[in-house]
Amino acid sequence: MFLQPQVNTHGKVYGAEALVRWQHPDRGLLSPFFFIDILETTGLIYKLDMYMWECAAAKLSEWKKKGDTVHYISVNISTKDFIL
Repeated sequence: MFLQPQVNTHGKVYGAEALVRWQHPDRGLLSPFFFIDILETTGLIYKLDMYMWECAAAKLSEWKKKGDTVHYISVNISTKDFIL
């Protein structure tokens, strides 16, 4: 999980967006464009989405323990999560 800070007009970080990227051994850092369709087709997208939620929750907990004032992390999930 990579985090993209969200900054207010005063330059203060107030949140973050969780970004999924794949560190491929040969092709380097890949955007979701290159792998999300495969994960959705195979059903593995649910595991990725759960992983992202767990990482975001752990990071927020870590920040809270340190006294940081970042209020949220937004997590994008697949539309497949809404189809049961």
